Amino acid sequence: MCYMIAIPLAMAAVSAASSYMSSEQQRAGQKYQAAVTASNASAMREQANLTRQKGAIEQAAIDRERDELHRGYEDAAGSNRSMLAASNVDLTSGSAADLLTGNANLFADDMAVNRYNRAMVGWNAEETAKQQEYTGDVYDSQASYLKKTSGSLGKSLLTAGMKGAMTFMSAYGAMGMGAGAGAGSTAFAGSGFSGNVGDATGTGGGYLMHNGTVSGL
Repeated sequence: MCYMIAIPLAMAAVSAASSYMSSEQQRAGQKYQAAVTASNASAMREQANLTRQKGAIEQAAIDRERDELHRGYEDAAGSNRSMLAASNVDLTSGSAADLLTGNANLFADDMAVNRYNRAMVGWNAEETAKQQEYTGDVYDSQASYLKKTSGSLGKSLLTAGMKGAMTFMSAYGAMGMGAGAGAGSTAFAGSGFSGNVGDATGTGGGYLMHNGTVSGL
């Protein structure tokens, strides 16, 4: 009898251990994935900061080009005026005026290009940084979900134990019912008597047999 009880008990232990290991592995996997995803979120936000810094550096370089344009134009304009004035050329009309005006127009064009480049660099850097921050937010949401669901997996450990207990009870109960079916039969060795006391519900009549003669109970 002890051997028969040990079989369902071992089955219950195996079932519980299997469920426990499966739950633990799944929970550990999700916790690891949550950590990786959270790390990705931090990396994306750091990348967004670097993108803005890079944009600011490029804009500063464009600002230096603007300053160079200013100095170059002023130097060129000053030299032209001095040279034309030394030659007694009227600076307000004719080719001299056209030369000075042309130089001014070229300078204005260069400045417009400079301003456009600066604006585009700033816009591209900001838009890229925003996209990187958005990606970081998505990673954060995923990490939060994974952490939450990995926590709920801990409840399955209790379920594993209950499942194992139910497996044991079911198997043991079935074994007990089978054993009880023949529990009412008995015989008296060496006496010539044998019989059955009836089933557990009392609805089946018992009998007693003595050397082939049957008597009801």
